[in-house]
Amino acid sequence: FGVKSGLAMVLMYAVFMFIIIYGVRVMRSVLEEKNNRVVEIIISSVKPFELMMGKILGVTFVALTQFLVWITMAVIGALFLNTGFSAMQSQIPGGAESAEMVQKFDFKQIAAQVSHILLDMNVPVIIGVFIVFFLLGYVFYSSMYAAIGSAVDNETETQQFTLFAIIPLMVGMYGSFTIMNNPEGPLGFWLSMIPFTSPVAMIARIPFGVPAWQILVSMVILLASTLLMIFIAAKVYRVGILMYGNKATAKELWKWITS
Repeated sequence: FGVKSGLAMVLMYAVFMFIIIYGVRVMRSVLEEKNNRVVEIIISSVKPFELMMGKILGVTFVALTQFLVWITMAVIGALFLNTGFSAMQSQIPGGAESAEMVQKFDFKQIAAQVSHILLDMNVPVIIGVFIVFFLLGYVFYSSMYAAIGSAVDNETETQQFTLFAIIPLMVGMYGSFTIMNNPEGPLGFWLSMIPFTSPVAMIARIPFGVPAWQILVSMVILLASTLLMIFIAAKVYRVGILMYGNKATAKELWKWITS
């Protein structure tokens, strides 16, 4: 149970940090192009929606590549600790004496036990759910960050809007600590269904085993919410990217979305 909790914390924290770090990167990129007036030249060749999605998807594939490298290294490391280490020790000259020396290093035995527990889990499902929820969650929040970057003129003004992106993620992360004690409880269920928190909460639950129907329902809700967020962000981005000198208010943002 401790290994599963540790894995859940690592995956959850990784998604939380990457969404914020890369989301803010998208926002700053949009804001920089807007302030430099470069965007006026770019949108003469491409549509604002295509420009926004290009930024989001470009950073998405960078983050995904980094995650795939880490996942591959982690799986290879677990396989080595689980099988390769003991096999290698059996070939060391000295036989029983070498075995006794190896047994004295408890941390190596613990590492082998941890890797064995990890490999006993449904690794393909964990990796698949992690990648899908990370990608959807990232695109969901990056669209929000892109809209924020287009609606303001400097980073100081972004603070009044970025809370709408950070607070739900923090609720999902800190709420997920209780999931580790009761993965099947109502709090864990609802946090993994609400699209604002599901990218973090579902990943925190997956090492403990989640019914397939809950994964599919959460995935469909998050996918629909991501498409809706892209649509809303595109509306804001289309107008805000060419607005200068005016501080956007919630009323103006609503007007842009509904226009």
